[in-house]
Amino acid sequence: VGGSMTFGQGSLPNQTLPFQLEGCLNAALWERQVEVVNGGVCGYSIHDAWARYLAKFAQDRPDVVVVLVCDNDAELYNHREAVEEHVQRLSYLEFSELCYDPAGEHFPYFRLLLRDMAEHTAEGGPPVVVAFYDIHGGEHRDLLMPRVRDACRAAGIGFADLSQEFLDTAAATRNKHLKVSDADHHPSPLAHGIAARRLARCLIEAGLLSRADGPLPSEEE
Repeated sequence: VGGSMTFGQGSLPNQTLPFQLEGCLNAALWERQVEVVNGGVCGYSIHDAWARYLAKFAQDRPDVVVVLVCDNDAELYNHREAVEEHVQRLSYLEFSELCYDPAGEHFPYFRLLLRDMAEHTAEGGPPVVVAFYDIHGGEHRDLLMPRVRDACRAAGIGFADLSQEFLDTAAATRNKHLKVSDADHHPSPLAHGIAARRLARCLIEAGLLSRADGPLPSEEE
């Protein structure tokens, strides 16, 4: 579940991260088949995504829930609303960094939501993994990713860093093929494939999807 990165804005349904994740997992898991359901909705924050999971998908009793988060997904209100209402005159990057500011208004609620996820698992729900997905690298990623990682660890929630596949020369700032277009900086199908292989390995190596009898997806493919 998640926002536009999960939904796959700018990509066809069979090019999205969830679709490609399903293919990676089924290539690696010999004794069972996996279905990955794309619960992404463009514009959703992590709060919206978790509420949608509880309302729509929890009754299906999934084995694992992956919550995909990116730059601004901890927001309580979105950047456009902030600009239009003159709440704060910030750029997108400034606003997203504010969303993960430990002393700000957004991040404390992000941590509370992680605790809700942990309690859901403790009460018999599936394990939850928060996956941080950023394809642009740089100081912005270096600031946000550790805050998400540490908050997940403090709450007892699984964490996967998909952004480490897109650092330095592998970042979308240096490889235009990793983003949809110059006008739309969402991940391209190529980037979704790279992130899907990383996430598949994380889920399997954490023991969340049984034993891998087939070859693990190669991150170099």
